[in-house]
Amino acid sequence: MKLLPNVAALLMLAVCVASCTQVGSPDKEGCKDVSGVERFQRARIHNCITHNFEAYSFLTGKDVRWDQRENRYLGPGAEAVEGKRNWIGYVTADGDSSEQVYLWYKKQIPASGFRIVYEGKNADLNVDSLRHVLKTRSFGGEEFRYIAAVKENRGVKTYLALLIHDFGSNAFADMDVITVGR
Repeated sequence: MKLLPNVAALLMLAVCVASCTQVGSPDKEGCKDVSGVERFQRARIHNCITHNFEAYSFLTGKDVRWDQRENRYLGPGAEAVEGKRNWIGYVTADGDSSEQVYLWYKKQIPASGFRIVYEGKNADLNVDSLRHVLKTRSFGGEEFRYIAAVKENRGVKTYLALLIHDFGSNAFADMDVITVGR
């Protein structure tokens, strides 16, 4: 079973939609927030994906490497999880920075009952490896931030992965939520 390159997939989706995103328009039809996790103020949903079952590489540390043959992250900082996946892509209003969004979610995620298990920035995220995987343009001097969090409740384990970055005058927050158990 192949695991999706979660951070690479999030980056690719964010880069692909960034040029056609219009802040101020309503949320994309059919998309909604994850229950219990409040979105950053002045942000809207520009895209979403839901899969009833998916294998996923959940990054819990920086000691990972992308394995092209296995099509997944390997190493002690990568945990393989399988369950229902909801991906939500948020874009903020002009002028909101990735730093603002990161600091807001750093408070919001624990307030929603999640335990943060890892936080990383550019060097921790193996951005050079991601450039290779995406086979796309250089990300330049953009700042990427990542938060991984877990919540357990009545036999259900919820994994939250959040990648935040600037693109032009906006910040993007790409949230993956994987629910394991019923």
